[in-house]
Amino acid sequence: MDKMDIILQGPANDFTIEISKYYLKLPMINKIVISCYNECDIPNNIDDDIIVSRIPDVKWFGVGNVNRQIATSLNGLNISSTKLSAKMRSDQMVHGDDMKMMKIFMESNISCDIKFTDGSGP
Repeated sequence: MDKMDIILQGPANDFTIEISKYYLKLPMINKIVISCYNECDIPNNIDDDIIVSRIPDVKWFGVGNVNRQIATSLNGLNISSTKLSAKMRSDQMVHGDDMKMMKIFMESNISCDIKFTDGSGP
């Protein structure tokens, strides 16, 4: 099973750091990218395998903060170095057994038969 990076996106705080340290203990995790805003009150240097990347907050949040989620997710994905990565909320911890099940599901469904209307695919 190849390791993957996790992108924790959104406002970050001490709980986000706790989540990051928990995820790093899982054998399938390569590194954690905390992708947050410039205003987040966490240190820049937490661990060699926890990268904190900050971006300016977006001007238009979008319905349900969708633009904020897209901006911080893309920022984290640009830093990820693994073939597969997971985008997770910065305020929610998923149990290790559930992370393993999600990764297995993701790997077993990696191919996609859905095509665009012009016949090309993702």
